[in-house]
Amino acid sequence: MHKRRYDVIIDAQALIKSSLIAKFVNKNIHGKKAKIVGLAKDSIRTEKFCTLFYHQKISVPLDKHAIWRVRQLFAGAFGYTFTKHVNEPLFPQNDCQFPDENIEKYTPSSPYIVGVHSTTWATKHLPIELWHDYIKIIKKNGRKLLLPWYGELELAYAKQVQASFQDTVHILPKLALRQTVSIMRLAEGVIAVDSGYAHIAAAMGIPTLALFGSTNSSLTSATGERSNSLQSTLSCSPCMRHKCQYSPSTSVVKTGISMYPPCYQSLDAQRVWDALSKLTRHKD
Repeated sequence: MHKRRYDVIIDAQALIKSSLIAKFVNKNIHGKKAKIVGLAKDSIRTEKFCTLFYHQKISVPLDKHAIWRVRQLFAGAFGYTFTKHVNEPLFPQNDCQFPDENIEKYTPSSPYIVGVHSTTWATKHLPIELWHDYIKIIKKNGRKLLLPWYGELELAYAKQVQASFQDTVHILPKLALRQTVSIMRLAEGVIAVDSGYAHIAAAMGIPTLALFGSTNSSLTSATGERSNSLQSTLSCSPCMRHKCQYSPSTSVVKTGISMYPPCYQSLDAQRVWDALSKLTRHKD
């Protein structure tokens, strides 16, 4: 990135780390400085300090969907008006043909679901026992569950999800992003936590069900013609906390729910399967 020359650099994340990357890339070897564009202070929830690195600051309402906000930022940076509704597909699945990634050796011959379990916040991770409930209903309906991962912590989590369901759950090897997306493209559906993979799958038109507990589906849901989101019905959801306000020891006392984090109990297996079945290509 440092070796290339740029006219405009857009920081769409509005974080200290992303703005520092923009500043670093701006000091390119060609000597010419690019214009760094980002959100204005009134459009950033937390790390407002990053605006110090921007040459152009664009105001975008905080209460809008994240995809709409990012697209509005780009429109402001380049001086055009975007009118496409946020729920329209970004591009049809047939436009996403990847070169042969030799993925057949990683995928079962029977229909499969991809389970996206990895994300950043601890409160966005589903309880392991909930994944086990999903696996039971997936197995009952003759499907397999494939688990991508990246990094040792995600692999360890995937192994907990797999547990004693080796006949139904396949942990993928460590793959490149393009390979994982190719596997998702051929899936019957995707069950995902609030994550980037959920957005990729939804944007490609893959039947995608995103599950929300601590975060707000109205602000960060995966959008597409064949996607949907389920929000926890617990009163404190969405809390927008990186750490659950209840500790594991007090959660049962205060909420009456044994699952932790407690907000995910309402996203039970039958509810999730029914919602995904409405989106999939092959309805039972």
